[in-house]
Amino acid sequence: MLKSALFLSSFILFLFITGCNSNKLPDNIIVEGFVENLPDGKIYLTDAYDWKIVFDSTKTINGHFKFNLKRDTSFVSFLASVRYPDSTFKAHHQIRNLYYSNVYESKGKLTNSTSGFFLSPEGAVIRGRIGLNSFGEIRVSAGKDNELYQSLSSTGFGYMKHIDSTKRASRIQYFKRTINKHPASYFLFKEIIYDKENYTEKELEELLPLFDEEIQKSKPGRYLKKYLANRTDVNTPYPNLVLSDSKNEQHSIIDPKAKINMLVFWASWCGPCRQEIPALKKVYQAFQNKGLRMASISIDEDHNAWHKALTKENMGWQQFIIQKDQMINTKQQFNVNAIPYIILTDSLGNKIVETTGSGEDNIAILNGAIYKQL
Repeated sequence: MLKSALFLSSFILFLFITGCNSNKLPDNIIVEGFVENLPDGKIYLTDAYDWKIVFDSTKTINGHFKFNLKRDTSFVSFLASVRYPDSTFKAHHQIRNLYYSNVYESKGKLTNSTSGFFLSPEGAVIRGRIGLNSFGEIRVSAGKDNELYQSLSSTGFGYMKHIDSTKRASRIQYFKRTINKHPASYFLFKEIIYDKENYTEKELEELLPLFDEEIQKSKPGRYLKKYLANRTDVNTPYPNLVLSDSKNEQHSIIDPKAKINMLVFWASWCGPCRQEIPALKKVYQAFQNKGLRMASISIDEDHNAWHKALTKENMGWQQFIIQKDQMINTKQQFNVNAIPYIILTDSLGNKIVETTGSGEDNIAILNGAIYKQL
């Protein structure tokens, strides 16, 4: 009887241990593909937004490939793409994407497709074939976050720009309900981060605690907390930072004696920023003696490249550069997510208007705002 009891206890303990181990995530993250008509050769697992960020590479043979990523404690789920060279493809540096059927949007049919999938520690399996148009004949199985990505990406989850006050409360409640159902979702968390500038501080502070502790302590979670601590909220003046100019002298970026301050965030490597400079010179010439103070603020990490660009462009207004140890805080304080990015402020640093990107429409917006203030 005692032996039977001991055997039963040992068996239950064995089941408990193996059951716990079966839930443990693997040390490696495997992305395996079985894709007909995929040419043999090199293939890459990359960031979906930037093909130059490569996480792994391997060879494809007869449509089969296998990526093997080492999983560590710092791994965070992300939107990934699988890309391969194709000399017949004239766009995107002759690099093609695999496209995956979105079974949620197309209601089970192979019609709608996406070039990315959300990669979680569970890994992914990709199956199908490349058709004549390279779209919609491949499916990817990649875990719960990818299911959420496919089912919610076209619904605008996380998007708050241009949402008027009558709809904001109900939209935030919808976000809360969705997060409460999926508190461990990095996809949901990152969608909120992408549009963070369009949330109030109160809204973000209500949403953040709904996510699992792991997400809150992750790199994106720490980033959002730091962003909240640094951000300049609506109706709050921008901080009058002291930055280094082209002569390595320290000056404030906002002049309290000017009627309008124009802050131009740019970089030497940014093509649209450089293309916009002739139009900015016209703005400067028109208003420099009428109360406009203009300052360009570079996010260059290479100071030599910055100085070369200054020599070539010969801009007549004050030039600043953000030092490496100031970069994150400054970007967060001024909500710099893309360049060229221009902010008009009054003498106290209160925002008048902002524009992102280059083009005649943005210059017209700036000119109109300056005329109105002066």
